[in-house]
Order: sequence, then C-alpha cells, then structure tokens
Amino acid sequence: MPDVIIRIVLTLKMAKDIVAYANQDNRETPIQDVTEKCGHVTVPYPFGIDNSMCAMNKNFFLNCSRRDSPPKLMIGDLEVFNLSIENGSMIASFFTAHRCYDGLGNRTSDYNDPYVKLGSRPLRFSDTRNKLMAIGCDTSAYMGDPDGSFWTGCISMCTNESAKLNESSCSGIGCCQIPLPQSHKSLNLTLRSVNDHEDMGRFMACDYALLADETFNIAEFLASEDKSSSNVTIEWVVKEKKCPDDPNSKVYGCGDNTACYYSENGQGSSIISAFSCFNSYLSSRHQVRKHTFR
Repeated sequence: MPDVIIRIVLTLKMAKDIVAYANQDNRETPIQDVTEKCGHVTVPYPFGIDNSMCAMNKNFFLNCSRRDSPPKLMIGDLEVFNLSIENGSMIASFFTAHRCYDGLGNRTSDYNDPYVKLGSRPLRFSDTRNKLMAIGCDTSAYMGDPDGSFWTGCISMCTNESAKLNESSCSGIGCCQIPLPQSHKSLNLTLRSVNDHEDMGRFMACDYALLADETFNIAEFLASEDKSSSNVTIEWVVKEKKCPDDPNSKVYGCGDNTACYYSENGQGSSIISAFSCFNSYLSSRHQVRKHTFR
C-alpha cells in the first residue's frame, strides 16, 4: 500500500482531554514555563519553541529570534506569520527576485535566484494556494527545483500605454502568473529581462519574480517600501505512513477516535493521500504541554 501523509488536527474536545489527562495523579510533571507565543505569533502543539520538549519532535521545533523587536518566529531563513492546526498550514515569507534599471537600460540593483529549501521537515509548498508571478513589462520569471526535476515560467510584455498595474490581482497585462506543481520542498526563482529594458525608459523601472499565496495584492505590493519578500502558504504534516484499511483503527501518531481524509499534495506515487488525527492524541509529550490550552 502506498505511503501517505498523517496530519494532526487538535480539536476543542481533544484540548479538554489533554488538560484533564495532564492533571491526573501519577503523571509526568508538566513543564510550567511553556512559551506559547513568539512575538505576535501563537505557537500551538505539535510546534514548540525554546524547549524541545514542547514540540512533538525536532521537525516541529522552531526558532524564536528575540534579536528582533518584536521577536520573529523562524523556520530556517523564513519568517513564519501564522501556524494553523485546522488547515495543516503555515504562512511564511519567501524572498522576492528583483531587477531595477535606469532610463538607459543599465541595472541599478539586482537580487536574483532566491532559493528556499524546506529540508527534511515534513513540509511542502502548497500547490493550490500559491502561484509564481512576474511583475513588469519586459519580464520573464521562472521557478524550478534545484535538483533540475522541472523548470517552468511565464513572460510579461507590455507598453506604458497598456499596463494597468493598479489592480489588486493579476489581469495579464503587466504581470503573468502560473500555479505551482505538486509536492515540492525546494524552489528556486529566476528573473530575466527579455530585451534588457532597452526601450522602456523609466517606465516600470523594476521587474519582480515572486512566489505568492492567495492573499497577494499587486497594488499593495507596488505601494510598499519593502518588496524583499512575499507571503506563501506551506503545508505541514506529521509524518508519512500508511493509511489503515480499517477507518476505526488507530493510526501512527494518533489515539482513538481518529478519522481519515485525503490530500493530493504528495510526492509522486509514494505519497498520494493524507489523513488527520482528531480528538485523542494523549501522550507524554502532551502532558508537558499543560498550559497549551488556556
């Protein structure tokens, strides 16, 4: 049977069960100083910060960078803005590729080929919520796997009379966009100019290639002083295991009262579906999270 992805969803009933379980006699002594927030971001189980015992395992142990004010929740070089248990997702930053030109077609700034690798953690870029976008009128944007398994992109060409970039979404003039393929843990963005801005003058002085989720707004992006990154949606799972034949049986990482559902964002034929653990995930690692739900 092919491998699948197990995703944990903590429900309200489960939260009550965990607190009751942790308060029983003869149980492991809970950790009293569990940190549940990093800056403005709530860090729910199975994620944890500061103390590795607060996370399910090393894959869910994140860094809270307190060198910044307010502190930033980090996963590698990416800042995390939201962690969702219900959706099995996180919102994080992704570096923007950009090139800017003077009126003669000479580059004045250039940050190209940003590369993000999610590593061995059970994370993947969402293929349904993200898209590759090129912004500009002499612009081509490409994305690929650094291993060379695929490369794809789009081209945006326009004149100053036709460009309409004051809109919230990509209309196809002054921008282009394409969806992400499924099941990718690493991506490389590449930005190119088709004609080196030779006939652009100072119109649309900068080109951008970015990975953005469904909340992206072109007008807000262009009006922003900081265009160094955009928000992307990353899907997280607990581990890759086999889906049980019996829907009432216990599954890896889950307790009783589990339910299964399927996801398409797997890797090839080896990961083709997913199931979530509901209600009853009572383990010693939950005991130490006594203050998680309050």
